[in-house]
Amino acid sequence: MSNLAWFVLLAFLVVTLGIGFKYCLHIRNLRDYALSPGFFGTVGLCLSLVATEIGSGSILGTLEKVHQDSMIYAYGLLGLSYQLILTSLLAPRIFRKGRIISVGDLIADAYGETARTCTALFWLLFCIGIIAAQTAAMGRLASLLLPTPTTFNMIAGAVIIMAYSSYCGIRAVVATDTLQAFLIVAGLLLLLGVGLESLGGYQQLMSTTPIEKVIGFGELGIAGAVSLFLSFAIGDMLIPPVIQRVTMAKNSEQASGALVLAGLLVIPIIITCGMLGLIAHGIAPNLVSGDSFQFMLNTLLSDFTKSLVVCGILAAVMSSADSYLNTAGVALSHDLLKPLFRKPLPEQRYLALARGCTLIIGSLALLLSLTGEDVMDLILYAFRFWGPTVAIPLLFSLFVRNTTPRQFFLPALAGLITVTLWEIMSLEQSLGLNSLIAGMAGNAIVATALLYLRQGTLNVKIS
Repeated sequence: MSNLAWFVLLAFLVVTLGIGFKYCLHIRNLRDYALSPGFFGTVGLCLSLVATEIGSGSILGTLEKVHQDSMIYAYGLLGLSYQLILTSLLAPRIFRKGRIISVGDLIADAYGETARTCTALFWLLFCIGIIAAQTAAMGRLASLLLPTPTTFNMIAGAVIIMAYSSYCGIRAVVATDTLQAFLIVAGLLLLLGVGLESLGGYQQLMSTTPIEKVIGFGELGIAGAVSLFLSFAIGDMLIPPVIQRVTMAKNSEQASGALVLAGLLVIPIIITCGMLGLIAHGIAPNLVSGDSFQFMLNTLLSDFTKSLVVCGILAAVMSSADSYLNTAGVALSHDLLKPLFRKPLPEQRYLALARGCTLIIGSLALLLSLTGEDVMDLILYAFRFWGPTVAIPLLFSLFVRNTTPRQFFLPALAGLITVTLWEIMSLEQSLGLNSLIAGMAGNAIVATALLYLRQGTLNVKIS
């Protein structure tokens, strides 16, 4: 790699750290660390949402799946846009709950402290898996440019993210997300432009690409395509990073505006990722899909432009990892550990506790990413247990008054049982509906039935 390419990569990392630590000033308590309400404007919140939603899986996964199959995978990923816009309609109800610090506060208010504890545990499991996956992705991406071992790259990337996320909190996360959002777009557009040029332009690409690869359902079929869209549209609905951005806003109007803008911006980014998959297919149709991205880098780009593109993808990885790391640290400190203290601690102690918890979560994720693929697959499998357990009760709590603990636990149990049976009986292959959506449906059915039994009618009062 040329010295100029080295400089680009190092400059990206140094600037990221510099921006992160710049925003450490005047953090006085846990609320500043976790929320800093009103500190950022609509654009900052919007770009942070975009950077959080678009991770390495969204970019590289979509590119590889489209190369292998069809654009249906990109169209399915548009469910992320739908989810953000749908959440914008819920922002006023979230604001009505007051300045909560975590999703656990919403759950505790509606269903009690035990439900808060369960929610925090589910979220920590979810986050450790995501952060571990992003850490592994950082190591592989950096290895495309650096002669250093992948393990070293993983450790270095994780340390950088933990440094500014743990000490500086959400201010550093949103500030670095803003830079990273621009880098994501720049990297994707650069690769798209070079790829189209190599094939003779957009018209040439479309004329040589089979029509079924552009508008067909591919191996998924209609049922699989609908299931894929629903997975992204509602599968991780109302996750803590999104709720956090809502409660960071000055008012519900700003929160709704940021969510809508983010939802609209996600659309061209996802379509661009799909187009890159079509370009990879046009250049090397018989290539193993897992090698698509690396092949494009090595074939189309110089060392300098390669470093720019890799920095853009690294930005996507880091911006997702830091958001999940921050909310996981808050969940561990605020929702799990804080209730254990008999006497309230001084604010500075709670702040130190949150920083320490963030470091612990990041370290656990790093250790997990270093242990190997088998353990990683197990923890990634746990992702599908957030939607079927917490998402539906959380949604109901925004509309229904006087909820009880069993309205959290019974639907959550139904969701877990549904997911487990779906996997054991391999129903996804026969019915075309994945276990995540099936679990959420099971949760929703039980939750609705409990409301009917309590109210005697489905026309329940909304708050």
